[in-house]
Amino acid sequence: MNKVCLKIFATSFFMSGAGIVFSELAGAFDVNSCVNLTMPETLDLLKPVDSTLEACVPELKKVNDLSSSVASKINGALSTLSGAEIGNEGKYELSRVTYNLSGKEIKVEGVILARHVYGEIKEQIPVPVTKYRKEQFPVTVTKYRKEKVPVTVMKTQTKRVPYIEMESRCVLSIGGKCRKRVDVPVDKWREVTVKVPVVEMQWKNVPYPDVEMQWKNVPYPDVEMQWRTIQPPPISATCNYTYIYNLTTSESTPTISCGQGGIGNLTINASALARVLNGEVPSLGSIVAAVNMIPPGVTDKSDDTYDQIRSQQSGAEPGSQTSTYFSSRSFVEWASTKNLATNLILSGVTGGALSSQLMLELEEKIKSEFIFFSQFATQVGAEIALEQFLELAKTGSLSIPSLGSVEFKVVNVPVNRVMCVTGTDKCNPPVPEPRIGFAIKLKKT
Repeated sequence: MNKVCLKIFATSFFMSGAGIVFSELAGAFDVNSCVNLTMPETLDLLKPVDSTLEACVPELKKVNDLSSSVASKINGALSTLSGAEIGNEGKYELSRVTYNLSGKEIKVEGVILARHVYGEIKEQIPVPVTKYRKEQFPVTVTKYRKEKVPVTVMKTQTKRVPYIEMESRCVLSIGGKCRKRVDVPVDKWREVTVKVPVVEMQWKNVPYPDVEMQWKNVPYPDVEMQWRTIQPPPISATCNYTYIYNLTTSESTPTISCGQGGIGNLTINASALARVLNGEVPSLGSIVAAVNMIPPGVTDKSDDTYDQIRSQQSGAEPGSQTSTYFSSRSFVEWASTKNLATNLILSGVTGGALSSQLMLELEEKIKSEFIFFSQFATQVGAEIALEQFLELAKTGSLSIPSLGSVEFKVVNVPVNRVMCVTGTDKCNPPVPEPRIGFAIKLKKT
């Protein structure tokens, strides 16, 4: 299937799923102000409605009358949460309160600044300490004793020391007379005093090792009970909360996300939020839901394309063995902006299988639709189990040996919203509101 080109619908005005773009308004309205007026998808209940919008839809004055009291009423409901739930210093910040015109839902958004501060606590706690006690220990010491030991000493001694002296002697004598004399060396001795080393035995103090027992202060660990003052750290958390109340089903959906801080012993939970807001929000929503959003003098002449598209998709090719099932009207009417986000529908109506996000939203409705499909399959002689049916919606195609190929295709089944001035043929151009349908083709082999 070719991709369906749809006009961006997020900024259109929804009323029971209808988008209203006024071409011309009659009677008491300022035509110049209301020409091509774009209505919002949601109303901010904390702010007055735009004056131009109120001029075209007079009953919006009731919403304006609420804007001054909505915040105080919801804050008053939140203030009933106990200190055990948000702490003795906890507080609230209300961010937004909106009403979705198509889904008929009130949405409350804000922040819970949970905080609990504890007082000082005195308590006895075990404290490790170091104590000392006297103990005897063997200690190595040095002692001395007298012993005779050899000692070298220097003593004086007299010694005869040889030396050489030169003497004159006659070596030639003639007639008793010495004719020639020469000096010759002669050995002689003399006594000298010298110091020489002598070893003697003497008494001396000689060291030797010994062991004595001595007293010492020895540390040992012990535990004492001591009093101390404790200031417990405060418990805090910043929690974003959202509360959605559906006026059609009377169902409330509270969610809390505490992404910062630690909650500790605080019992912040979604059920506590729902408990206090369930008493206030429904009454606010009923007032808003009672407002007629269609201006006086305007008639809804919208065109539902379900029958036309069902006929187109179900038509069999001549001579083919193909049978086509098209989703029921109840499924298509549910799978609209009344129950699904517009951008989610727009992303899904491009043919083929359902996206994973759409499958999460539609799975229960798909299971209900299987009851109608199984009756159709029996008529054409086919058998498909629920598990195969769900798998087909996720993948877009399936091969069944006893049947052949099966194809699943998402189809856009819009309602073309047309608003006209009552009693005239003056109408605005059609504004398509997307809805999800699907066609299943069974090709027998």
